[in-house]
Amino acid sequence: MKASKKVIYLLVALMALSSLWASGVGENKKDFASLDLKTESIETIKTSYSNALGEYNEQKTKLVNSMDEAYKKKDVKEYLTLRDLYSSLYKPTIDEEKTELLVERILNSTDENEKKEISDFLYEESSYYNPTLTFVVEDGNRYFTKTVMVEPGETIVSPEYSSSTATLKGWGITKDEVTYSSNDEIVMPYTSTVLYGILTKAITFEDDVTGYYYTTEDNTTTVVNPQSPSDEYIFLGWYNNGKKLEDDTVEREDGENLIYKAYWKALSVDSYSVKYYETTSVPQNEQVKLTLDITNEGNTSLNGLTLKLEENENVKVLSPSLKARRVNANRTVEASFVIVLTGTSGETVETNLVATDREGNSWTTPISFTIK
Repeated sequence: MKASKKVIYLLVALMALSSLWASGVGENKKDFASLDLKTESIETIKTSYSNALGEYNEQKTKLVNSMDEAYKKKDVKEYLTLRDLYSSLYKPTIDEEKTELLVERILNSTDENEKKEISDFLYEESSYYNPTLTFVVEDGNRYFTKTVMVEPGETIVSPEYSSSTATLKGWGITKDEVTYSSNDEIVMPYTSTVLYGILTKAITFEDDVTGYYYTTEDNTTTVVNPQSPSDEYIFLGWYNNGKKLEDDTVEREDGENLIYKAYWKALSVDSYSVKYYETTSVPQNEQVKLTLDITNEGNTSLNGLTLKLEENENVKVLSPSLKARRVNANRTVEASFVIVLTGTSGETVETNLVATDREGNSWTTPISFTIK
């Protein structure tokens, strides 16, 4: 009797699951698969796909729960039957063929909103839709390439390129006509695209600190010095292959390419702290350790850097001046001094950190504390 009841239960369960399969998953497969992706509205496509996925997940959950119950009951036959049903579940996907049909629709549509909506849907749901924008430069024996992959419609900035033998005139859909200049904003296209670097011979001035950029294909040009971003920046001049430009004008021969780069020295104190104390509450007449984070903000190394903390009636420095052999561009170093402060409670005492490099360039930064 128990065996009969068990068989009956199993048959009922299988019939119920079969009914769910027939009315749910199979129907979803037919509904979504039968859509004409070339003509159906994108809203219908998205809704149908979403519903199909939702019902697939619902069926999957039901089968997993039933399999768990069969496993707990140690009913091997029921478990294996359910597992077979689970394996046969159809998961709606945007496969390569569907992706290509929708991309074709994007490219042939005149409705920009429809293009964007289809593209957004594909980018989210299809693993076959990942457009790229590739920048390529062929410069004699040099080959430069950069590939960007972002969602279509997003804005990217075209890269720069320079070499000693050529100057980038711009980027082109073809190899002989400029479509975009360096640092132009480009809207990511709907399909993978290659942009070619178009080179020329020119006189070029580049400054990666201020962003100043000037190029001319003329054989003669006047030199313009960039403005300093702030007081801590010291302009060293324009350099070509390590040689400083001394004249107010530049001349080049036919076929010659000249690139001048701006070099700057700059130093800043990013932060400073007193060990065990806040800088707004430092005890007087006690030896404390002052630590400073110092950054080379320029684009060339600082050599033979000397750091000196100035003394006055309220600030006594017990450790000597510090020397760093070399601080590379955009690097931060740590410097420490042992100091003793004097003053009345709540009084602000001040000093200066003076940094000097081997060439005599100097930067002064005010440092202040409040007596506890």
